[in-house]
Amino acid sequence: MSEIEKRAEIALCPFCGDWGAEVAESAVPSIRGGQKQAVYCNTCFCEGPTAETETGAVEAWNRRVAPVPAEGYVLVPVQPTARMERAGASVTCTNTEEAWEVWQAMIRVRPEVSGD
Repeated sequence: MSEIEKRAEIALCPFCGDWGAEVAESAVPSIRGGQKQAVYCNTCFCEGPTAETETGAVEAWNRRVAPVPAEGYVLVPVQPTARMERAGASVTCTNTEEAWEVWQAMIRVRPEVSGD
């Protein structure tokens, strides 16, 4: 299977919604020697379940579902997106109350993921 075909069959990331995931060796050793395979998202850096084969890793990744946050919580990327940074920078922050406004501005423009 070509690299393009592999990437085409990998579902979007259940956490950040990006298509930038790819199969790579995991840090987990395989019982067959070498390392197990896993799908990694190059955008938010999450890792899917490991499997003995690339096909198994892709199938496991495609079955994943995004976590559902507890009431009062939302999912945010590990690193703010450029849009979130611009929203935060648009608010002047010199005290705790204004810091809260920066946070709210950034949360309002976060990428949507299922479960929010």
